[in-house]
Amino acid sequence: ASSGARAAPNSGPRCFSWPAVVDDAKQRSLLCEALAADGYVVLGIPEALGWNIAAVQDLAEEFFALPRDERCTMGRLRLYRDKVIGYRELGGGTARFLEVHALSGGGAIPRPKRPKTLAKEAAKTYLELLSMARQLLAWLAVHIGAPPDALLHCLDEAG
Repeated sequence: ASSGARAAPNSGPRCFSWPAVVDDAKQRSLLCEALAADGYVVLGIPEALGWNIAAVQDLAEEFFALPRDERCTMGRLRLYRDKVIGYRELGGGTARFLEVHALSGGGAIPRPKRPKTLAKEAAKTYLELLSMARQLLAWLAVHIGAPPDALLHCLDEAG
């Protein structure tokens, strides 16, 4: 874990560790300053979240290895509460897309039957990433002297 940003200005992306930024107000300030100056940073995620992402990737690989007829049971790409969900193939199956989205009350849609835990793991990972995004936006709002809601509204569902 880094004790601060790890790159001199204009020499590449500045790198931060999420756990360090969470635990240290100076790190948060450096992160916000780097984002304001450069427009981006590299932010290392917690190890457990990395495992969750890897688990979802493994489950997605299992899904895409299923027979085409079973993959297509997810339904064609469509809108559900302003979110694209479903399955699509292009180029005779050379490009495949599965859009699974977490639901505010828990779970995910669509829910593939196989692998059984794909929807659950995808929803869990999404909620962890959303929590991080909300925290980051709140820090950025405070950094620019705005109320957190000024930036958080872009993540909140309408109504």
